[in-house]
Amino acid sequence: MITVCAALEAEVSWLKAGYNMNKVEANLYYSEENDIRLLITGIGPMRAAISVAALYGLDKGRDLSSDILINIGSCGAECINKSVVGEIYRINKIDDLIEGKSYYPDMIINTGFKEAEIISDNKIFRYDKDYLGISGSEVILHDEEASGIYLAASRFLKQHSIIFLKVVSDDSLTRDNITIEKIINVMDKSKDRLSKAIDDIKDNKDMIFNEDEVLSIDDEILKGFFRDCHASVTMQNEMLQYFRYAETEGKKAEDIIKLQYEKGKLPCKDKLAGKKLMKEIGDYITR
Repeated sequence: MITVCAALEAEVSWLKAGYNMNKVEANLYYSEENDIRLLITGIGPMRAAISVAALYGLDKGRDLSSDILINIGSCGAECINKSVVGEIYRINKIDDLIEGKSYYPDMIINTGFKEAEIISDNKIFRYDKDYLGISGSEVILHDEEASGIYLAASRFLKQHSIIFLKVVSDDSLTRDNITIEKIINVMDKSKDRLSKAIDDIKDNKDMIFNEDEVLSIDDEILKGFFRDCHASVTMQNEMLQYFRYAETEGKKAEDIIKLQYEKGKLPCKDKLAGKKLMKEIGDYITR
């Protein structure tokens, strides 16, 4: 089964009609013909976590090994060069400011959307203007629910079964008062792309759950790669997600690493150069 969850009903009102869903409970809708349900969690990390945990807790008698959870919702963004309002991003990293931890959703299936990290906190977050330049990112997102959803869902589902798709409703270049009407508008304009992503995920469910999660790469080669990139634990975790995705696309992670040595890009002189190389590899894998 596929479960879609969102903080606000306004963010996914189009989904109920598109998949012919019927109301099951106050915040839960279901389509038997499509085997897809919609959970409205409410705003905030605690509400989101409780709602997701309660839903899957009621499923404890059902086999969840092939279930997928897709969190769809609006978010804010900090950006540098151009407005990204209306852009859809697949989340590859969640920075949980409440717990002071980071989580890395697996990237096994390609949604076709750009990737970004998201800051998840229980209050409105604004970056220092220099942060983006330091992080090396052109855009970083922020919301309240992602960390709560991830922590709750990961108790019941495999890591690569939890997918986050975020639509930017306001950003640092165009920011003004955000209203429900504006959220409805930006989400409605995104509904066709989001519906296609959901359908693609449904069509590729068998591929997701038949994939061997173990990388076909020599452990010493992998350790040497991380050492020569001066990679932190955070950098290593992020790169492993890209390598797993690469192998589902028929690209051998070991061949990718060897190519960097052949090109003379390894070893890197410092951590900054290693981070830049890893980004290049990630872009190559996902393009």
